[in-house]
Amino acid sequence: MCRLQQACHNIARSPTYFARRAPQNNRRQAYGHRLTTAAGAPAGDLFRLMTGERRQALFDNTARAIKGARKETAERHIAHCAKADPAYGAGVRKACEVIGAL
Repeated sequence: MCRLQQACHNIARSPTYFARRAPQNNRRQAYGHRLTTAAGAPAGDLFRLMTGERRQALFDNTARAIKGARKETAERHIAHCAKADPAYGAGVRKACEVIGAL
């Protein structure tokens, strides 16, 4: 056994080492991949700190980035933005309409 293998073996046997393993019955549940109602809170908080000029830049950048996507995808993104802050969703929607992304 080489030194690296020995070190890994010792670490794994250490009482302070805990490998992150998901339960075998439902792996997805262990990582909390679903959005919660609070998931949009950090984005909304950041949006509310922005000045009007920064907000408009965000709307325009988002509209340009989403321009080639399917309408359903754009609508879902706008819904997520609105969940963070209603003005955020409305601004992205308006920018998408102006640029022709919707």
